[in-house]
Amino acid sequence: MDAGFQEVRIERQTREDSYDSFDEYWDSIEAGIGSIPQTYLMLPDAARLAVRQEVSARLVEFEADGRLRMGLEMLIGSGVA
Repeated sequence: MDAGFQEVRIERQTREDSYDSFDEYWDSIEAGIGSIPQTYLMLPDAARLAVRQEVSARLVEFEADGRLRMGLEMLIGSGVA
């Protein structure tokens, strides 16, 4: 399907984000911000605890100097209508 956009560009950007702790990072999940956290909040308590523990264990490799530092990559599309 042709949307009629001209001069379409896709740009890859990399950003770094850091948190004071895993708990600070997890606060946004517990707040239900976004579709994945909404799904997480629908899980039974025991399943949510298991998810939190597994994510925490996997993010250990991103801890440095007591902080959690993670890079994220995104694709940004733009065009002229």
